[in-house]
Amino acid sequence: MYLGEGLPFQRFWSLEAQYAKFTSLIGLRTFVAGPFTEEIVFRACVLAVYHLSNSKVTRMIFLSPLTFGLAHIHHAWDTYNRYGRNRVALRRALITSLFQLFYTTLFGFHTAYIYLRTGSILPTLTAHVFCNIMGFPDIQWEMERFPHRRRAIILAYVLGIAGFIYVLPRWTYTPDSIFWLA
Repeated sequence: MYLGEGLPFQRFWSLEAQYAKFTSLIGLRTFVAGPFTEEIVFRACVLAVYHLSNSKVTRMIFLSPLTFGLAHIHHAWDTYNRYGRNRVALRRALITSLFQLFYTTLFGFHTAYIYLRTGSILPTLTAHVFCNIMGFPDIQWEMERFPHRRRAIILAYVLGIAGFIYVLPRWTYTPDSIFWLA
């Protein structure tokens, strides 16, 4: 976003566009209703059931997100209908849905970990809204658009991932979480 000058106070950022994005029906669904209801159901409710069944933390982190990932599979039907209800549309729907299943499950691992570490739904809700705002990174597009910044883009992603992994346990440590007994 920095390279494309799309951050606040840069050339292509607009308060009006941001306001319209967040106050439309799709924006309210994507940034408010969706994250709120999904975090209540898939973190607070599903993880509570796992906890009540005396499941281990690793089981809760790695199994509960599968329900979250599978809950997004309905997007395949939308994709199939949008692209013509033929073999090509079916293939596209399957590929995009499998990819979405992968990254929503991966995100579910992340939010399950945060919820269990903190014992609170607020950090997972914040992470969910933030990820919906940012969207899935399109590294290939970024490198094609800014080929002279290829190394900087790769370095930024690598450092960002390493930094995230480093700080996550420290920033999520909550001594009185009822779920995390470590």
